[in-house]
Amino acid sequence: MRDASSIKVVESLLGKGVIKINAYDPLAIETAKETFTPSQNILFEKIDYFQTAREAIKGTDALFISSDCEEFRGLSRTIEETASPHYLVMDGRRMIPDFEDLVAKGYSYLAVGSMALTPEKPS
Repeated sequence: MRDASSIKVVESLLGKGVIKINAYDPLAIETAKETFTPSQNILFEKIDYFQTAREAIKGTDALFISSDCEEFRGLSRTIEETASPHYLVMDGRRMIPDFEDLVAKGYSYLAVGSMALTPEKPS
């Protein structure tokens, strides 16, 4: 996790005033806890760790995927069940294969290297 993109993203978000970050990674959660220690940076106190993606998504405004964990390929259903439309999904690993379905249902989607996709406003 030493050179993981998530480190820069977390530091940037917290530096810009994000109130809270909910973190979940089934492969690296313990490493993340060791990396983001409040003794190194007081802003890391704003990170809460969760045991499931559903728990981490609940009550948030946006989702950022920075892991290519296979579990995240099936995350669309969890997003739909947990977050209301107009929710922003930022896919840093292009893990959501059915992103067009999410957009059609009212979610906003941004993937690395592509333009943001937002639901069409009604005429």
